[in-house]
Order: sequence, then structure tokens, then C-alpha cells
Amino acid sequence: MKVFFKDSKYPQGYLPKIAYHLARGNDSKVEYFTERQLEQYGDVTDAHREFVRLRRIMTEQAMETKNKTYYEFYLDALRTAFNVTTYLDGYVVDDEQWDECAMRSDAPPVGEYHNFSVGLYRNGRQRKECLHVQVFGVKFGYELNFYIN
Repeated sequence: MKVFFKDSKYPQGYLPKIAYHLARGNDSKVEYFTERQLEQYGDVTDAHREFVRLRRIMTEQAMETKNKTYYEFYLDALRTAFNVTTYLDGYVVDDEQWDECAMRSDAPPVGEYHNFSVGLYRNGRQRKECLHVQVFGVKFGYELNFYIN
């Protein structure tokens, strides 16, 4: 479906630019073009509204767990490292490396740790920084330590 706007630099509004930057994971540009779309044309697709709503929820959840250190479940610790890196720090985690490293291993037993590093992307380009994750098995759960270096 084509939507044409009169007297516009972009004949379809900013929707194609929004879709392009959504696919690339460039959230700052998505927000910028969404605001421009709303200011000039007053419409944004339902799919984009749903994306913005879910993104806001995930960001709030990441903020709540950002400073939490101990987790009852191993996957909760891994999910926190992934969400904080993605939703708060603005990186895109390399999915293939994440699946290889994080999901292949069992939870560490008490007194041992699992650590791994995963490549990061921003604005569609691979960065020199890596996400380093270390999960230590303790008597009552798991201790998470992660950082970007």
C-alpha cells in the first residue's frame, strides 16, 4: 500500500526510513524519524506503535535488573546481560555467537563459573567492543558479572 503526502520531500513520509532503521537496529534514528513523521503527517503504522510499546517495556525491565547481581535461574542471568546490552547500551548482540556461547552450555555448578565473549554491532557495523559475561554458581543461585570492553 502506497501512501502519498502532498508537498513532501519523501513521497511516503518517513515510514520507509523508519522501516530501514528498524531493520538495522538503529534506535536513535528510528525515534528521530518517528517524531518527524508524527509532527508532519500525524500517522505511524500500528506495527511501529507496537514495536515502540514493546521496546519501552523491555527497556523498563532492563532498568529494573541492571544492578541486580544474584539470580535464581541461569537463563535469567543471561537474559539480563542480553537485555541491558541491547536495550540500555544500544548495541546489537551477534546472535550466532550468543547462541553458540550462552545457550550451548549448562548452568555452572556451585563453585565454578562459565565465561564467554560475544561480538557487538552498532548502526549495522561490527564494533571492536565485546560483551564479556561471567556467571558463577553459588549455593542459592547464580552470580552475574558482565561488561563491555
